[in-house]
Amino acid sequence: MPAGTHLALAAYEWYPRVGVRAQADLHLWLVDAQPLNDDFAWVRGHVLGCTWDSSDCELPWCREVLVSVRALRRAVGLG
Repeated sequence: MPAGTHLALAAYEWYPRVGVRAQADLHLWLVDAQPLNDDFAWVRGHVLGCTWDSSDCELPWCREVLVSVRALRRAVGLG
């Protein structure tokens, strides 16, 4: 999955940490994704309001969340 991909995640598609379900939808620009298992991957990205594309943002990513592989496949047109 290419860096910079826009992920529009419904609350049921991501977790802020293992075992904790998200309470709201989330939009991220993908930095990278690492598989956890067949169903989930750890995703690092920047929220849409971040200034990641300018010199103001010094962080490599703003969020690291657990995302369903199904949602990632859908984001790139494979699901």
